[in-house]
Amino acid sequence: FYKVVEGATWTEAEANAVSLGGHLVSINDAEENEWITSNIGDGFWIGITDKENEGDWRWINGEEVTYTNWYTGQPSNSIHPSNGMDQDYGWMHTDFLGKWDDHFYSNDVGTPANHGIAEIPLSYFSISDLTITEGDSGSITITRTNGITTTQNLRVTSTNGTAIAGSDYIAINETLSFAAGETSKTISITSIADTGEEFNETFSLT
Repeated sequence: FYKVVEGATWTEAEANAVSLGGHLVSINDAEENEWITSNIGDGFWIGITDKENEGDWRWINGEEVTYTNWYTGQPSNSIHPSNGMDQDYGWMHTDFLGKWDDHFYSNDVGTPANHGIAEIPLSYFSISDLTITEGDSGSITITRTNGITTTQNLRVTSTNGTAIAGSDYIAINETLSFAAGETSKTISITSIADTGEEFNETFSLT
């Protein structure tokens, strides 16, 4: 998902994007560029930079550059007359209708950008299944993929099916905290034995 982040400098905007688990946006085709311009606007830092190797423009998140939308004559790589800075950072220019411009790192040297557009990968969660014999215990695993660089909390609750909490299993209502970089957590499941003869019973976790 996209989020506008503060950043009077490109570096500050990128740091704020990283703190959310992403980077400044990488724009991969004309459709995405148009969507951003129409729904978010322009005048924002984006994630393209040649700060590591002059003239070699790369997305800060490591994606391959397959699309660009530079304004005519850009990137120009102008040198700031007073401090010798290169224009190493991309932004969507307020006057260029979605076109890109290269500029200095900061808005105090001629770039009116005060914010950046962060692109944060969505997290996906999956849960394993479990079959146990009445009276036994076991565990299930919840796995997190994709956006794993931030802390995330999940509330996990059980819902009766043919199995009833308190008589067939111990109810579950707990919060799991995934630390930054953590990809899996386990939950203990305990069934309750009785003397009656029964068919297979089920309950679910949300």
